[in-house]
Amino acid sequence: FSLRRKKMTDKMINREEAISEIQNSLADEEAFLSNLKIGIQKKSDEKIIKKDSELDGIEEYLYIAKRFGDDELASAKLKEYAEYPFELNEMWQRAEKNTFYETTIKSMFEVLVGICGAPEEIVPDAPLYILSNLSGIRGASAILDQNALKEFGDKFGVKKIFAIPSSIHEFIIVPYSQFLDIETLTQMVKEVNSTEVSLDEQLSDRAYILNIE
Repeated sequence: FSLRRKKMTDKMINREEAISEIQNSLADEEAFLSNLKIGIQKKSDEKIIKKDSELDGIEEYLYIAKRFGDDELASAKLKEYAEYPFELNEMWQRAEKNTFYETTIKSMFEVLVGICGAPEEIVPDAPLYILSNLSGIRGASAILDQNALKEFGDKFGVKKIFAIPSSIHEFIIVPYSQFLDIETLTQMVKEVNSTEVSLDEQLSDRAYILNIE
């Protein structure tokens, strides 16, 4: 599933600078809010600012990130015991706004064209779409963007979709069809997790059916 294959070597030279700017952001209220985002991961015992998501086995958490262009180079989860300059509700609201502003939905074929240079005149049959963010890093939280999902459903005339967790970076979404079986998709997720996705990037061992009305 995971199509996030970025070459980071040239970008790593900026990582120390990015971490330094994250630390500075914690002291700058506007920078703090501007760089605040929502990530999702498997439910954990981490002592961070988090809450259960509507997806079974998955939690939402707040993190602050430093970006260079479209590439997120460094990030830090917010610890639950730390003091912050804003109320928790305001932090979640701003993080949601920042996160959803970067939502992207691209056909898997379009992504493959970008990676492999496949002929664009060939039109694929399967309506598989990659749901992520501009950087492709920690982008699976775009699954929380109800407006984007509703627009996707309207495009295909459906009120439900299959959501297949690829990793913490992306979901694969598919218009609902009676000809697709959720159990088969779940088995596919388990197999890919066991062979392709590192433990720290695995999101869930199951696929989901989401109502997007």
